Amino acid sequence: MKKSLLVIMLLCNLFVVFASEAVVFSTSQTPNNGPTTRQIQPDLRIIERIQGNYRSEGQIQAIALEEQGQRLSSIRGELSEAISGDLSEAALAYVYSFSDVFNLPTTPDRGWEIKTTSVSEDKGTTHVTLNLEFDNVKLFKNTVGFHFGSDKVIKLINGSFPKIEKIVKNPLISSDDAIQLAKKFVGTTGLRIPPVFESVFYAENGTAMFSYLVKLASKEPLGDYEVVINAQTGEKLSLQNQMDFLGISGKGSVYVSNPKHCSVTVEPLPNLTSTSLSGAYCEINNEKASVTTNANHEYVFDPKDVHFDEVNAYYHVNRIHDFFKSLGFNGLDSPMKTVVHFQAKPDQAYYSVQEGRMVFGDGVKYNDLAMEEAVFYHEYSHAAMKKIVVVDYANESGAINEGQADYFACSLSNDPIIGEWAASKDKESYFRKIENVLHYPEALVYEVHADGRIWAGCCWDLRKSLGAEISDILIHKSFYFLKPQNPEFFDGYNALLAADKSINGGKYQAAITDVFQKRGIAKTRMDGFVFDSSDLAQMRKFSNLQGE
Repeated sequence: MKKSLLVIMLLCNLFVVFASEAVVFSTSQTPNNGPTTRQIQPDLRIIERIQGNYRSEGQIQAIALEEQGQRLSSIRGELSEAISGDLSEAALAYVYSFSDVFNLPTTPDRGWEIKTTSVSEDKGTTHVTLNLEFDNVKLFKNTVGFHFGSDKVIKLINGSFPKIEKIVKNPLISSDDAIQLAKKFVGTTGLRIPPVFESVFYAENGTAMFSYLVKLASKEPLGDYEVVINAQTGEKLSLQNQMDFLGISGKGSVYVSNPKHCSVTVEPLPNLTSTSLSGAYCEINNEKASVTTNANHEYVFDPKDVHFDEVNAYYHVNRIHDFFKSLGFNGLDSPMKTVVHFQAKPDQAYYSVQEGRMVFGDGVKYNDLAMEEAVFYHEYSHAAMKKIVVVDYANESGAINEGQADYFACSLSNDPIIGEWAASKDKESYFRKIENVLHYPEALVYEVHADGRIWAGCCWDLRKSLGAEISDILIHKSFYFLKPQNPEFFDGYNALLAADKSINGGKYQAAITDVFQKRGIAKTRMDGFVFDSSDLAQMRKFSNLQGE
């Protein structure tokens, strides 16, 4: 009997729990489909292939598969010797040495190439991202990330390429046609800025299709839409709204927290660079009036004054900037465009990466969004994360995005509740509470803000266990190790372990694992399988007994 079949027999009891249920997600922006039953048979040849290259016990700590167990999602462990040369070249060499595991194309057309798309460093750690290109056109949202510790050893690998057996290259429609089709698919009635597009290859069912990625900053429906149009047929291949909505309505002025908890006080306004509310890290715009000016830099207003929100916004944007700066982050050391009294959507607040600005409405159903500190901190946290890693605003990746924004908003305000002031006008107690006992996966409701409470709850548990100072920097640094595009909660857990290993030598691994085990995340993926070190040891032991 072949070794792979023997291993499958050995492990069938380990994974029977996964065989009855998993999750298929839609590609919509916020609401997602619920669970559906399907049979999953993991391709254990992937694990055998990887394990065969590691002779020492314990080098690999976990392997995760996705796409019904047929594609590599991640590997965590001590995955190489210390590398003295170029780390990008080392990453490329690793992928080529496992060409079957990473699904390098087998098409006779040799017009493809793996390229390094980014290299970043953070306190000795190095993060390398690779993408597959065909005739210098990149593959859409399919990257492989390598994460090196300060010792130059590979600690974590995220992702693999889709299997591609056929390439369709010649476009039959123009980019202008694609833009018009994208507008039609979105149903936009106007744009905030001109549309942009780029050529990409979109992989589906073994075929890489030449396509156009169109980006629309739509006024109505409001959003930063990314639409992929098949360049042969004009078919819509993907449509996502990548705007980071707050999910609630809220804004704030010079209340140190919000009107439910404090009175107006006069606070320092640092980093001003003009006589208006513009500075090194914040640039205010008011849609109801011209921005106030004062030669003495004194901006004292009653909360009912149209200029009050300007001051409050400036104060809190600087505060959250300085918070992330204290974590070693300098990716937003430029003026953040911040709009108050947003009139188009008064019950909304959002950060738009396409516009490069945060927007806060006055509230109609809700109280003024610019008068609650957590609203500013939430939106700014979206901006900070996107400077490090871009994830889809849907499914579990969208929930991680929303959950981390809620966490940092609550951590800086030292209050596990979001929206208690804004919601009070609608006779609600709050919008979200991140101190909770929600358990994965049964607590999933398939909406990014609601499911973000699970992720934020894990982060808050970690804060209670390790303290704010340790947890804040761990969660922030984990983004450098996070699988891009479509990470699941397990990938976020993986990234936290890798960050702790890099920063603290693994000092808090047990505490992190305890939190995520209690929440049901430490050994669960909704779309595949996780094999931890004990499973891998069993497989290795069984293989050795077979003399293979």
